[in-house]
Amino acid sequence: MTGLSSSTVRKYTDESFQIEHASLGVKRGGKLSPYKEEIHALFEKGWRAIDIAEEVCNRGCTATKSTVTHYVAELRKQKKLSIRFKSSHGSHIKKGNFETPFHPLEKVKLLNKKQFEVVCKNYPIVQQVHSIVWEFKSLFKNGNPETLLTWIEQVKQLNISEMNSFITGIERDIDAVKNAIIYEYNNGLAEGSINKIKVIKRIMYGRCNFETLKRKVLLLERMKEFN
Repeated sequence: MTGLSSSTVRKYTDESFQIEHASLGVKRGGKLSPYKEEIHALFEKGWRAIDIAEEVCNRGCTATKSTVTHYVAELRKQKKLSIRFKSSHGSHIKKGNFETPFHPLEKVKLLNKKQFEVVCKNYPIVQQVHSIVWEFKSLFKNGNPETLLTWIEQVKQLNISEMNSFITGIERDIDAVKNAIIYEYNNGLAEGSINKIKVIKRIMYGRCNFETLKRKVLLLERMKEFN
């Protein structure tokens, strides 16, 4: 019925049979394993991938140079995925922890309140970023656009490159941001309609002109009213 041989069935039904394989969870060492520490060290020194490959192969590594360069490329990719907020003493933490500033702490899966306090103790810059992000959100509730200028000055004093870039964008369109604080209404309805039209246009890609697109949009709206 199972398609297994009788010897396999006897093995599985034996009371002493262990389902876990002896090598479960054991990683086999590859050709690069003895040289990984050296590769990491050279990578941190700023060596190019091809130079690292040349060096470790000259020292006896039997892996191909392309294998080494691919491994270095993976290291570089992992490094780029890490977001570094440096404090005055140059410490940093990784990307995963920075979901916290943008969501209520009770909704963040990576950190609980106690863990967040530990992170803030070790990296004071995190507490500062967390505060300024939530202060920015509160600006849109108080209706006072002048508080925006005070907030901008506070952020500039932190001198964080990512936040400075954000501030530059705000200052470039400062009137629009102030209006967003003053007025309750927004262009969400228009943006939703634009997105819907773009979806219809993509569905009809290559098979319609403007008149056809207009008719289809109006027809869908009419069917919506009918339903």
